[in-house]
Amino acid sequence: GRAAMRLAASVKTTDPARWRQVRQYFIAANRIDPDNAEALQLYYSSFAASGTEPTKNAEVALLRAYEITPFDLGTRMTAAMVLLHRHDAAHARTVLATVAYNPHAGNLGKAASLIMDALDKGGPDAALALFSPATDDATKKDGAGPDKS
Repeated sequence: GRAAMRLAASVKTTDPARWRQVRQYFIAANRIDPDNAEALQLYYSSFAASGTEPTKNAEVALLRAYEITPFDLGTRMTAAMVLLHRHDAAHARTVLATVAYNPHAGNLGKAASLIMDALDKGGPDAALALFSPATDDATKKDGAGPDKS
C-alpha cells in the first residue's frame, strides 16, 4: 500500500479510481488486523497525498490510530488537527499538550506549543491556520508517525 501511495503521489495522479485502489491496501490491512495503527494512519494520509479532503471514515480511522498509539507524536498532531476541524478545542488542546510538553519532541513540540497558543487566543480556526506542510515535515523529521523516510 505504501509503495502504491508513493507511486500515485509521485506521478501526481488525480484519478479517483487509482486512489481508491491505493486505499484498498490499507483497508485490507485493517481487516486483517483492526488494531494496526499504521494501516489506519496511512489510510488517512492517502487523502492528503491525493490532494483531497479526508472523509469522515478517514477521520475516524485516524482517531482510532491515535487511540491505539497515543505515544506516537505524529499521529497525535494529526489527531489534534482532526479535532480542531471538528471544533473540539478542549480535546485538541489535551492532545497537543502531550506533544508541547514532551522534552524529546524537538520541532514538533515547538509547533504544538505555538498551535496551543493560537488555540487559546483565537480558537480552532486560528490554530488550524498554523498547521502546514512544514508541520507535517517536522512530524516526519522527528521520527513520529508511520512514514519515517
